[in-house]
Amino acid sequence: MAQFYHFAFLVVSLALLGFGASGTVLVLAPRLQAMPLHRLLSGSGIAFAISVAAAYAAVKFLPFDSYSLSLGASPDPLLSALLPGFALPFLCAGVGIGASLAGARGRSHLVYAANLLGSAAGVLVAPVVMWLAGVPGAVLISA
Repeated sequence: MAQFYHFAFLVVSLALLGFGASGTVLVLAPRLQAMPLHRLLSGSGIAFAISVAAAYAAVKFLPFDSYSLSLGASPDPLLSALLPGFALPFLCAGVGIGASLAGARGRSHLVYAANLLGSAAGVLVAPVVMWLAGVPGAVLISA
């Protein structure tokens, strides 16, 4: 299991890519800017849930052999095709967070505080959920 630590760096990189791209999407998509905040938040939440389920299904059911990478095999083209899809949940979450911050109008500190409190709660709850529900249950609960 120790040879797969580099996938942690990949996940962090995909998270940063998705969250960073969400700011670009919010700025460059006038249709999103014109959308009422409650619709944008509910839409990004639904898109997050669907993209989490799709990313988990892709990891679970597509034939990617990560062990072969540690044996020196050339990277699988399937992995390169899947990586943008793995960044999609982070993009959807980032759109919701960015829209909340942009729509706060002088009260962004409250949105930021709620985001940090939710993240802290997630850190505390995640190990318990993983222990009680396993990986599929944790994915379902996060979605």
